[in-house]
Amino acid sequence: MKYISLIFLLLTSFCSFGQKTPSSEQVKAFFESKTYIVYEGSLFSSYNIYLKDAIDKEWTITPFSTIPYSLFEAKRKEAKSSFLVVSDVQFTGDKTGTTYNFLNLVLGGNYRSLTEMPDLVNIPLSISDQDEENYVYKLVALIRFIQKHMLLLQSQPGLCNKEFEGIYKQKTTDFSDKTIYMVKEELNDDVNSLPEIAEVYPYPVVLSTLDEIEAAIASRNSNGLILHIVGPDSPKGNRSCFKVLIGTDDAEVYYYDQHKVSAKNPTCFLKKDFENIAKEK
Repeated sequence: MKYISLIFLLLTSFCSFGQKTPSSEQVKAFFESKTYIVYEGSLFSSYNIYLKDAIDKEWTITPFSTIPYSLFEAKRKEAKSSFLVVSDVQFTGDKTGTTYNFLNLVLGGNYRSLTEMPDLVNIPLSISDQDEENYVYKLVALIRFIQKHMLLLQSQPGLCNKEFEGIYKQKTTDFSDKTIYMVKEELNDDVNSLPEIAEVYPYPVVLSTLDEIEAAIASRNSNGLILHIVGPDSPKGNRSCFKVLIGTDDAEVYYYDQHKVSAKNPTCFLKKDFENIAKEK
């Protein structure tokens, strides 16, 4: 893929990295804008195909059009525009130079660079050298979340200019009526079977294929949750794994956290995560 480069400090939240939510003026400007969906260079990449399908089916909150990456630099300075675009992010403190791919929703205007464009919301997608197939099947759920988040800010202006983290971490959830659809390979070795999970988490979990999770998202499976997880494959360096549980029917964020990747705690949903959600009420 071809991306815009960004450098961010490593902070301690899942989305928007400890930043505040946009101002009410920026939210208003977004809903009065036309959103440009920025494709990456290869027209027939998995990302472009899945993104087009997700946008065509799900995007309803602003008028939209698609543009190739090659037009982004010229288009981004237009007033009354917004952009859904993938950027690559490297964190200070990480000497490995690992690049994370993020899906950004930003406002256009006469800004010198992407880093100055008002960031409405951003979501980690993957590590840059990982296969697109590891995350594209979840794009519909991520697009739904982005829209729901913006509609929340529009309907509750008091949440504007607040810490992003506080909006979602303060809520509590009863997981007893939720079914979590998870890929075995995304679970740590001590919780990658149903008997091991049941020792620490008493509620329904289904070990699923990627196709089954994609189908659960498409059908808006009632009371279903899926795991979106992003992190490096090896424990080298000072790198983080991001974890979020998203509703298949309502696109709510039910849980998110991050941990430093190590040999003991790889890029996986950990036993500690199951213990955390078992305590939620």
